[in-house]
Amino acid sequence: EQKKNDERRFKDMKKGLSQFANGAKSMKKNIARVKIAINKCGVNMPAELENALAQTDSLVAKINATKTAEELDEIVGDVQDVGSVMQDWGPRIGDLSRLCQMFKQADRDAKQFDRDVKRLEAQVKANKKVDLSELLTEYKTAVSAQKEALAQAKELAKTDPEEALTKIEDEFYGNMDNLGNLRMQIEAIVNMTRGISNITREINTFAAQIKSLARKKVDTAAMQELLTSLKTQVAEIKDLIKNKAEAEELVGKIEEAFD
Repeated sequence: EQKKNDERRFKDMKKGLSQFANGAKSMKKNIARVKIAINKCGVNMPAELENALAQTDSLVAKINATKTAEELDEIVGDVQDVGSVMQDWGPRIGDLSRLCQMFKQADRDAKQFDRDVKRLEAQVKANKKVDLSELLTEYKTAVSAQKEALAQAKELAKTDPEEALTKIEDEFYGNMDNLGNLRMQIEAIVNMTRGISNITREINTFAAQIKSLARKKVDTAAMQELLTSLKTQVAEIKDLIKNKAEAEELVGKIEEAFD
C-alpha cells in the first residue's frame, strides 16, 4: 500500500512539474522574441529573470531523470524558486516593451526640445520690449534636466529596467507639464508684446474717431467708457508682461481686451 502511495505521489508530482517544463519552454520562447526588440533600444532583460531561465533546462533534465518521489523532493525547492521568478515577471514583460517605446518617443521629444530652444532664443532676442532672458534660462535649465533624466533612465535600463521605467515616467514625463508651461509663458509674452503695439495704434485711432464724432454732437459717452476700459486693460497687460505673468493669466486678459 505504501509503495502504491509513493508511486501515486511520484506520478502526481511529476505531472505537476511537467507544467513547469511547459511554462519554462513557452516563456523562454517569448523572452527570446522580446529580447531582440528591446535590446535594440538599450533595454536589457532583468538579471534575476535571465538567471532563472538559465536554470530551467537543467531542472527539466533532473525532473525527467527522477525515478522516485524522494528524488523529486530534492529539486522541488529549486523549481519553486525559479517558477516564482517566472511567475512574477510573466505579467511584467510588457513593461519592458513599453519602456522601449517610451525611449523612442522620449528621443523624439528631446529633439523637439532643442528645436524649441533655438526658436525661443531667436524670438527672445528679437523682442526688444521685455527682457525674457531669465525665463529663457529657466526653460533651458528645465530642458537640460529633462535630457539628463532620459540619459539616466537609459543607463538604468541596462541593469534595472524597472527603476528605469519609474524614472522616465516620474522624472521625464512627470515634468513635461512644467516644461510646456514655461514654453507657453515665453511664447505668450512674445506674442502679447507684438499685439500690444497693434492695440496701442488702434486706441489712438479710436480716440481720434470719438473726438471727431463729439465735434459733430454725437453722444460718445458709451464709446469713451469702452475706450477708457480698454486703456486700463492694456496697462494691466503691460504690467503682467513686465512681471512675467503666467501664460494663462496673460491669455485671459488679452482676450478680455480684444472683446
